[in-house]
Amino acid sequence: MAYTDFFVTHGSSAANTNGGGPRLGTNDGPIYTTSNSTVSAEDTVTIVDNSGNNWSGVAVDDWICWDTAGVKEFRRVDTIAPDEDATKITISAAATAGSSKTTNVGGAWATIDFAASTMSTTFINNASDPPRTNIKNDGNYTEKVTFDYGGSSTINLFFEGYTTTVGDGGKPYINYTVSGNTLYHNKYYVNLKNLRINGTTNSGTLNPLNMYTTSGYSQIVGVEVSATYMTCISCRGIHIFFENCSVYGGPSNTRTGMIAYAGGCCFIGCYAYGHFGTVFENYYNGVGNTSIIIDRCINAATCTTGFYVAYAGNKVFNCINWGTATNAFLIDSYHTHFINCIACNATYGFKGSATTQTFARKCAVYNCDNDYTDLMTAIDPIALSANPFTDTANGDFTLNSEAGGGALLKGTGIPTTLPIIEGTNNLDVGVFQSAGGSTTSEHAYTFIA
Repeated sequence: MAYTDFFVTHGSSAANTNGGGPRLGTNDGPIYTTSNSTVSAEDTVTIVDNSGNNWSGVAVDDWICWDTAGVKEFRRVDTIAPDEDATKITISAAATAGSSKTTNVGGAWATIDFAASTMSTTFINNASDPPRTNIKNDGNYTEKVTFDYGGSSTINLFFEGYTTTVGDGGKPYINYTVSGNTLYHNKYYVNLKNLRINGTTNSGTLNPLNMYTTSGYSQIVGVEVSATYMTCISCRGIHIFFENCSVYGGPSNTRTGMIAYAGGCCFIGCYAYGHFGTVFENYYNGVGNTSIIIDRCINAATCTTGFYVAYAGNKVFNCINWGTATNAFLIDSYHTHFINCIACNATYGFKGSATTQTFARKCAVYNCDNDYTDLMTAIDPIALSANPFTDTANGDFTLNSEAGGGALLKGTGIPTTLPIIEGTNNLDVGVFQSAGGSTTSEHAYTFIA
């Protein structure tokens, strides 16, 4: 996928008066600057450089910052030197008329909050590629981040960390030391990837990552959140997908790791460690529908409850509770299904109430005082007599091959067969899948740990 790229860095020449991208100059500053440019009232889409440098090195799709009396306007370069006059460029939209103004072309911005409060669907190149703000992992960003604009179904907004090269998976560190949310995400079609958000030095009661949207969707991928006293991720919006995220609670944290207050959210491949009251939670607040999906998540935190679903229609697939808990999986809702899950080290493995109409199927229990309590039924339960995992002390939750442990869970999950293929599916119970799949059909699943 192609993007229109912008940058936030700690470079010595990065500034919120730069064009933002897509190209960076010396020390992440602009590639071109002039302090003697003019936009006339008669032609507000043309900027004239009166310095004599004739926009040397500037290219179509570069972005400029045009500063009029302290009001920043960002525009895309559409053409250079119309009518063979190299002192002129045309821009993507009208700018405020003025003379002897500073124009910076390209160069990184200096703060994430500025990028979040500035970026919108208008920041696209001539090919209409969606804007991506690349945040460099080159030092702590001590700031509160709030988004002022949302994207659209055709132009999403992306904010992604990197270390050296865009897309390399680097995760910049955002730390806010005053009471309040570190990152407040209240716009739809805004996607976050590869960030570290810290609330351990925040003495307030709000959350390091607080989400609230009422329409559209957002994807949160590879984001790590830590907190001493607060809920790490609070999701009060609908249609928000969390993938490969992790949460850490400090020794005194009795709040929640990840909570979804509204329906239509998904927790996929997420991980929790440290200490919490409840780790993964669904609690309906009247927004959207009630159901969420929790898929292939792991709780390794010491807690009261690992997985808590409080309203109807939730689906929990292939999840693991390992951290010491009173309740590994606690259900207080109707029509909630647990499939291929593993409960360990708890007073109660799977606990509901007499009226929840909830079932667990192909789930396993290890080292729990009570395996299944007040469920409608447990279908094909698996009783483990040994630790099923390879090396939990080092976070390795792949299945071992020990009899009574991991050997009982390999290839025994559901579905075991699919009507459109030959042979068996060999889906494992738990998160990570061992090598398997049918030997008689190339269409069978072959998940690899």
